[in-house]
Amino acid sequence: MICPKCNAELPENVGAFCPMCGEKLPTAPAPEQPVMQAEPVQPAPVQAAPVPPTSFPANKVCPRCGAVAPADANVCPMCGQIFGVAPGFVPNAIPGDPSKNGFATAALVMGILSIFCCGGIAGILALIFGIIGRNSQKKGMAIAGLVLGIISIVFLVLYIVLTVLGIINIDMNELEYYFR
Repeated sequence: MICPKCNAELPENVGAFCPMCGEKLPTAPAPEQPVMQAEPVQPAPVQAAPVPPTSFPANKVCPRCGAVAPADANVCPMCGQIFGVAPGFVPNAIPGDPSKNGFATAALVMGILSIFCCGGIAGILALIFGIIGRNSQKKGMAIAGLVLGIISIVFLVLYIVLTVLGIINIDMNELEYYFR
């Protein structure tokens, strides 16, 4: 038998999965035979579950089903368990705490609002939510909100300092003209 994915040469009784790449192997349909009168058949002796080899250190034992696999196998041929990882391990899982995803989203929203309309208050909230949301699955959103919040706070502090120094002059009469 040849694996359809990795083209590895496999013995006929390899199991349901290729031991090299983990691909589910096709099962050949049983050939049709003419219906004949069957004689009573003695039941086959029950085989015990595979026992981990003690004298063959070159073989691997599946931690999930206990099947014995060749030493160079990457995947259990019986159940498809990947060797070298714990049973139940999900590869490609997104790291981070999903309960903090809302803080990351709030940090980005507050950061955008702080730049365009709300200034310092939204900037401070973006800073707080960004710090909390850094350990979430949406780390990029949290960092973007954190950066926008910091930029907003820096501009607010710069504006206050320039106003106190008298470099920026606010004329109240001019403001009344615009807000009538």
